[in-house]
Amino acid sequence: MQIEGVATVASQYAPVKFSGSTAKPAKGDFKGVTFSALAGTGDTLSPHAVEVARLFYGPGTLGQKYVSTVLSDSADGLLSRLKAQGRISPSGPRPSDLPSNVSVINGSFIAGLGSPAADGDAARRLDYALSRSSATYVAAAVVNTSDRAGDNLFWSCRNAIAVRGSTQVDSFDPSAGQLDRTHGDLWDVGAPSDATARVSSAATALIGEATRKKWTDATAPQVVKSLLLTGANRGTTDGIISPWQQDTLNGMDADAGAGRLDYAASRSILLAGSVKGSAVAKGRVDKSAKVGKSASGYSLLNNLDKGSRTAVMFTTAADIPGLTVTLDWMSQFRLPGGQFNSTASGTFVPNLSLSIVPVKKDAKGYALGAALYTSDVRDDNLERLLINQSLATGTYALVVSNNSSVSVTAGLSFLAATEVTVSGSVAPLVPDSAPFRPSAAWHPGSTLVPEPSVLIASLPLLLRRRQKKEGADSW
Repeated sequence: MQIEGVATVASQYAPVKFSGSTAKPAKGDFKGVTFSALAGTGDTLSPHAVEVARLFYGPGTLGQKYVSTVLSDSADGLLSRLKAQGRISPSGPRPSDLPSNVSVINGSFIAGLGSPAADGDAARRLDYALSRSSATYVAAAVVNTSDRAGDNLFWSCRNAIAVRGSTQVDSFDPSAGQLDRTHGDLWDVGAPSDATARVSSAATALIGEATRKKWTDATAPQVVKSLLLTGANRGTTDGIISPWQQDTLNGMDADAGAGRLDYAASRSILLAGSVKGSAVAKGRVDKSAKVGKSASGYSLLNNLDKGSRTAVMFTTAADIPGLTVTLDWMSQFRLPGGQFNSTASGTFVPNLSLSIVPVKKDAKGYALGAALYTSDVRDDNLERLLINQSLATGTYALVVSNNSSVSVTAGLSFLAATEVTVSGSVAPLVPDSAPFRPSAAWHPGSTLVPEPSVLIASLPLLLRRRQKKEGADSW
């Protein structure tokens, strides 16, 4: 599904409408693709929308071979279905559901509704619709710091994948009205619209390949987002994107998110296969539990009960120099009297935490040791472990704890590192860095600060102000 400009204005940002509201195969670059214009108004051929389409599902793109049908919609068409109210309100109509036959939604069109209140209402309505959908939503992350009210409408949703472009001048600015975000998710080269289309194409390819292999669990938006973020490259920069540095306690750069899109790495995690999660009881996992055969893979953790602990286990055949792990889930909503509440009290993020622990197998099953690393933040629907310490050969468990009062479905993925990111630059571990082995000196709840006696190649939390360059956004 492709979201573009307003339906009522014949501009370069109008939706792709090769044949108006009538579904027909398109010509040229999109031969064999059937388009249906949901907005149903006009028949404007949009140069901008065609450019985005060529990068999303045109010839030579990652997603092209998996796309046969495209629903084209306008921004105001989407807002109409969301029943946007133009203001934050504790009581309003519930948004309509998104089309059920959509797998990926590309939101390259960027705009605000004129005020943070109007934007906040619409963004939370979209988040609600996404929480009820099986679609992966990719949105261009542009913050126009000269206009505190605009350019943040769609990507400020927690349940979307927020993408920055490398030609984008303005840095992420929490004061610009992003009510529910503290960071972007990914970046890629080019203008924001182009970068977003490439990420959408990568998501389409991951879902398409998983669908053909009948790996239904890998098509869930929670898993797709997790795969893309775990595979992201933290060691590259381009244009005005600064070298990756950690800004948040859950392992994200405020501007660059998890890093640059790296489809090959994300696909390798998908192809490593699914590892089923197993219940943890009294620090143990039953002997019937599945154990992954490598330090890469993914898991869809369906309906994690409140108060539960779930382990995704894997074994390593040799020491690995590091590990990246991403846990992603959806924000949820309170609906008093069936009405939609777009205030801060109407939406909440279930509290999940993520740890890695050593595992010892015995006659009764698997005993879990103390946590080596933990990510546990309360204001985000994302936990990440960026382990820049060599892990010794053995069996480990990624333990997800649902500390909330509701059931949660989450996507988890993990990827063994071949190099590590230290203070914003990529470098191999020093030769005399010994593999990490469990030690009583390690604080189980610590992500960043070990005891002085434990030597690691650490990724410090760097809080800094990015230098903003002069210039205009490139679209």
